[in-house]
Amino acid sequence: MKICGEFFYLIAILDGFLRYLLGWKLWLDMTKQSVTLFVQKVCDEYPDARPKIIHDNGAQFISHDFKNLLRENGCMDIPTRVKHPETNGKIERFIGLMRQEALRPNSPVSLSSAEKVINGYVEYYDNTRLHSAIGYVRPIDVFSGKQEEIVQSRKRKLSEAKKKRIEINRSRRMKTTEAQPA
Repeated sequence: MKICGEFFYLIAILDGFLRYLLGWKLWLDMTKQSVTLFVQKVCDEYPDARPKIIHDNGAQFISHDFKNLLRENGCMDIPTRVKHPETNGKIERFIGLMRQEALRPNSPVSLSSAEKVINGYVEYYDNTRLHSAIGYVRPIDVFSGKQEEIVQSRKRKLSEAKKKRIEINRSRRMKTTEAQPA
């Protein structure tokens, strides 16, 4: 991605089921060492996870070091089909939204200002933004196991609101019938 005329590389790990962004990094270059260290850091932060790592076919992702790292951490290696971004659609969508909703409107002028904008957007994306694919809840709610509780609470509120509407409509009809002459 270009920021202030300079090209930067963004790497991000998104949990496809939860829609929760586990980690991201913005670099001037993206070497196999930097990618391997980044993925190891994320694996260390979430030691119980055994994710499928879906990635493009860049040299960083097909190196022996990277493949060994995935194997050691119990991760499944899934390279995308060549020229088929849909295979990696969830992260592509996240990056597109981030560009549209955060980077373009804020126009960062340096690496540090871009990192601040991205960090703010990640906070919003994980902790505030409702996602249709996960039942219009926040990724943090799914991550922390609160999704079902939220969905059940919504159903209760809808049921209560429906009962109230029925009562109000019944009451209005009764008043209208009483007001009409026989």
